[in-house]
Amino acid sequence: MPPRKVNRKLEAAVQYLSEGLSVIPLKPNEKRPLLSSWAQLQTARMTVDEVNEVWESEPDANVGIVTGQISGLSVLDIDGAPGALAIQKADISLPETRVVRTPNGLHYYFQFTDDMKQSAGIIDHVDIRSTGGYVVAPPSTVEGKEYKVAKNLAPVFWTDIPEQLLGRKPSPTGISAPITSAGAPWVSEALEQGAPEGQRDQMATRLAGYFHSRGVQPDIIMSTLAPFADRCTPPMALSDLTRVIKSVTRYEQSKIRSHLGVKIKDPLVKISEAGVVTVMFPDDGVTMTFDRPFKGRTSVTTQVTIETTDLGYLIGPVRYDTLSTSKTTELVRALDKREQRPWLEMLSAAARLVTFSVETTAEFVDLRKSVRSPASRWAVKPITPALKPSVLYADGGSGKSTLAVAICMSVASGIEIVPGITPEVVGNAMYLDWESDEDDVLDMVDKIARGLGPRGPLGELLTHADFDITYVSCGDNLSGMAEEVEKKAEEHGTVFSVVDSAVPASSDDVNDVEAPKALFRALRQIGVPSLILAHVAKGQGDEKKPFGSAFWWNYSRSVWRMSSEQVPDADYITVGLEHRKANGFKLQPPMAIRVDHGADTIKFTSTSVMGMSKLASGLPVQYQISRLLSDGKPRTVSEIATELSDGSPKQVSSDSVDKALKRGEFQQVIDMTTGSTRKVWLNT
Repeated sequence: MPPRKVNRKLEAAVQYLSEGLSVIPLKPNEKRPLLSSWAQLQTARMTVDEVNEVWESEPDANVGIVTGQISGLSVLDIDGAPGALAIQKADISLPETRVVRTPNGLHYYFQFTDDMKQSAGIIDHVDIRSTGGYVVAPPSTVEGKEYKVAKNLAPVFWTDIPEQLLGRKPSPTGISAPITSAGAPWVSEALEQGAPEGQRDQMATRLAGYFHSRGVQPDIIMSTLAPFADRCTPPMALSDLTRVIKSVTRYEQSKIRSHLGVKIKDPLVKISEAGVVTVMFPDDGVTMTFDRPFKGRTSVTTQVTIETTDLGYLIGPVRYDTLSTSKTTELVRALDKREQRPWLEMLSAAARLVTFSVETTAEFVDLRKSVRSPASRWAVKPITPALKPSVLYADGGSGKSTLAVAICMSVASGIEIVPGITPEVVGNAMYLDWESDEDDVLDMVDKIARGLGPRGPLGELLTHADFDITYVSCGDNLSGMAEEVEKKAEEHGTVFSVVDSAVPASSDDVNDVEAPKALFRALRQIGVPSLILAHVAKGQGDEKKPFGSAFWWNYSRSVWRMSSEQVPDADYITVGLEHRKANGFKLQPPMAIRVDHGADTIKFTSTSVMGMSKLASGLPVQYQISRLLSDGKPRTVSEIATELSDGSPKQVSSDSVDKALKRGEFQQVIDMTTGSTRKVWLNT
């Protein structure tokens, strides 16, 4: 006899029953219950016989699981990409637990808790299924699409459920309501009494860390700590509180716990691009900083500094090996002499994070949960992409610093100072300078401001005071300054920076691969779009690339070559910009800018690229043809190819010319002036 056909849905229903879950039969290919009433399934489970009877009469019935206390389950229902985006925007970190992929989203299964109430739209496109609800379960199908297990794990108990999922409602003003009570006594005391001078930043940091570690969003933290700031002596400025909260919320919530018998809250951790690991235990008011840990064959060595909110620095910097039991015991004894705390547990947890930081060589990202970058792909269009550094290289004395200062002024004011170069971000611009000094840059800013003419609200000329620019005279390489620059960028709200220039900003020989690697790593740590100024490579067979290692070119996402031409005795120069490299977007058209240097002004005006012989000769054939035909003289394809090749090391073929003419804005006419009929070409 033929083998009995297996009913996967029936098998799943029986399996769910064996796991202590309450099963609910659903209509075939639908989410609706098959039973006229399923209220009894919220308090009593079906028997195996009842399940067999249902699926015998309706073999294609879908299977559901009743959520709530009867099954010991609470389920987070995330509706597709909008739900995933809402979770991401709410900065909710979901624990590792059982996950089911639905036809249009995900179900996260957790052990039942009364805190997760049955609700629809708890946040956008996110529901909670608990007491009074049910979920469609694998291997059910709806409209032909199957529910499948994505992570076959046992449901975990979610210990720190974010406030947003606990039914917290927005305040009437539209701003998230502050937290009015907290579990730890020190939190309530600090919120009610504030902090004295000298302890305000430390206590604000600890409070922000406490709430951030529990998944509270920055706006709620801000509204919660605003009264604390007012109660400080003297009151803490809201700008300072904002800076503290912004800094703390950059820490990640770690998943490493101590398993030594004393329960400590998961610490927060921040790993800078320079390799400094900072571990914060906000509940205990302890911060541990591990300076550039180094992994040896049998050790991970670092310099550790430990401080507390109330006592300040306790120890360090001292040498420490995170893999050494004796070093850990020695450090714990030293700390115990200063103050009794669960040092062994905290130090063990921190040591594991530090060890993990040096063992991790790559970042793994689930693209399904990724959020696109800001809508604009530009910081300064078309020079610097958003969140990525670009390189502008040229010969010395070509005016690249002047152009960079003008771009900083555009970002700082929102004014398009250089025609065709538009700021897409507006705010503080930071000029990191190794080449000149403050007076030189200040002089350029004032001259460029005067060159703009009357732009003030009352028709007055602008001055350097009207541009939000932070000037930094740099003595160390950027890698050595990255921590300090990052902090200042946070304080000033910096949205753009200029590095002038690559060679002195580097920590190594620029011909070595480590130099660009270290500089780009430092810029990632600082975290704002950057324009790096560099010199032209000479004596290396290619003047079209930046000076130094080939990795300056390889690491850059956008590279511009700048050239300049000047008529003898003229008080202006013409600057050409040619886009040489673009990763992830198309090359931008070349630009030509006239820069007039007056006695006390600098003015920028747009001019024709074709007017620059050196730039035009190196451009694509289409641009060269346009320049050649700009004299109004008609030419045949072969005549154009001959003239473009004349005196040029690169020969231009007639085929290339023919293709460029057909793609570009040119017109073909019949010429009979020479006594014969010829097909010739002119500019449109």
